[in-house]
Formats: sequence, C-alpha cells, structure tokens
Amino acid sequence: MRFSIIIKTLNEENNLKRLLNEIKNQTIKDYEIIVSDGLSTDGTLEIAKEYGCKIISSKDKNLGAAMNKGAKLAKGEVLVFPDADVKIPNDFLQKIDKALKEKNIVGGYFYNVAYDSIIANFLSYYPICIALPILKFFRLDAALGPAMFFKSDFFRKIGGFSEDVLLEDVEMFTKIRRLGYNYVILFPPIGVSARRFRKNGFIKQNLLYIKYWLDIKLGKKLKKNYHDVYSPIR
Repeated sequence: MRFSIIIKTLNEENNLKRLLNEIKNQTIKDYEIIVSDGLSTDGTLEIAKEYGCKIISSKDKNLGAAMNKGAKLAKGEVLVFPDADVKIPNDFLQKIDKALKEKNIVGGYFYNVAYDSIIANFLSYYPICIALPILKFFRLDAALGPAMFFKSDFFRKIGGFSEDVLLEDVEMFTKIRRLGYNYVILFPPIGVSARRFRKNGFIKQNLLYIKYWLDIKLGKKLKKNYHDVYSPIR
C-alpha cells in the first residue's frame, strides 16, 4: 500500500465527511484511512465508520500522541497527516508521491491559506508562507502542521512525533535537517480553517508561535500540556 492517511479528530462531524469525500476523489486510489480520535461526542465516529476508516480512540488529546497512535496502525509506505478541517485538491496525493521520489527527501508539508477568513490570510497565513522558504534556506526551519507527510520507514526510525513538546511539527522538520535529510514545501496552498486564530486572537496566536519556535531553535524542550496554550477549538 502506498499511502496511509491519518486524521486526528475531536468532534469533527462538520468537517470530516467533506475531507473523506475529497480523499475519495483523489487521482491515486492506493490508500487507507485511519482516524485517530480523542473521544468525540458528536457524529465523528459514525462518519468514519460509514467511510470504512480504521479507528483508534484515546482520551489523550496531545497532537503528537494522536498522530503516533494512528501511525502504529498504518501499513502504507507514506504517512499523510491532514487535519480534519483542511480542503485538499484531487491531486493532493499525486503531488506528495512525486515529491517523495526526489533524492534525500523524507517528508514535507503544504503551504496553507485560510478558506474562511481574509483577515487571517493577511495577518497570518500570507506572511508565514513568504517566510517559510527564507527560514528554510537559512536552516531556521519552521512548519505548517495541517497537511504533513513522511516516508513511513523514516518516521518509524526516528520514533515519530515528540509527545512532550509544543510545536511537534516544527521539532520534526528541525530534526529532519539535523539528521542530514531534507523536506519539501508544496505549492499551491491547501485550504485550512482559521477557527483557532479567531478563537485565540490573531496577534496572540502569532506571538505564541514565534515564542515557541524560538525556544525550539534554542534547543529547549517545551514540556507543557498542549492545551494550556492551544485549547481544542471546534
């Protein structure tokens, strides 16, 4: 099997069906879908069962742990981690497949733009998209987490995502470079929801990201409860 698509969920009935339909319409059909759920109380699991997804449930809502638990069930050569609220094009998997055939590339992620907030794009997503390749060039790697992907053998070799840090995505791509591998940032952007930015506030969210990004660059382990900073937004 080529792809294992691992979706972390917590009360995502309003988004999951759309994403599963978009996966169903992919140009590449060689995949399985795994839902790693944080004990949803809405119709999320019913939707996942309707679409034939593998399901693993855990009360642990840590994002790194949720993705790792899903990865343990995966049989694919490539692990893909889309958030439940993203919007992906029909060639989403095809772009990943092509990118991972390049020498020394072990993973990557897509540029993101908000599909539900012009303000979020101008205050957050557009500036971030401009900054990402510049930071990568200077080996000050950042990351966007809503649509990451990795070769499964590499992912397992390094033990998956850290489960005791904030910005596990930034730490992952920083680790990739430190180990002598490389990653890609794919264009055009996929759509993401700006719901967390709206809830926490654009300025606060950006400042928190910068603070914890700097901590990771300085080699600090950010051992905190993830939801002390990023509460579950649904």
